[in-house]
Amino acid sequence: MKLTLKRVRRRNIMEKIDLEKMRAERRAHRKETKWMKGLKNDVISNIKKFKPSKVEFFVSEPTRVLCVIRANGSKAMGVAICSTLDTFDVFEGKKRAAERAIKALTNKKTDDKIREAFPNTWTFAQARRVARNNVGYKSVFVS
Repeated sequence: MKLTLKRVRRRNIMEKIDLEKMRAERRAHRKETKWMKGLKNDVISNIKKFKPSKVEFFVSEPTRVLCVIRANGSKAMGVAICSTLDTFDVFEGKKRAAERAIKALTNKKTDDKIREAFPNTWTFAQARRVARNNVGYKSVFVS
């Protein structure tokens, strides 16, 4: 088959279309799996069991990570607050927040109240951090 200018142009156009389609698919895949970054496989598989429509993480460094999982018309939230005695680690916070959101989805109830009374051994900075980031509960379920 003889390559004419017309065939070469057609092939280039088709290659460009395929390339754009591939890029769009890659962007969509990256967007779908962005929340998985830094989570261990067991946590990811536990989240996927609920077939979530959306999973989001909100990180307010250096204190709090919030995980929101929307699945089956319900919404579950998990909160992880970093102690002043610890070094903030985003991935550890994501793991704890995700596990608490999974717990709320599994039990279908709000649970684990965040402390309101603080031990005498805590410093003022520790108590202030928890009080400032207090959303009420560590795991919240909304139907």
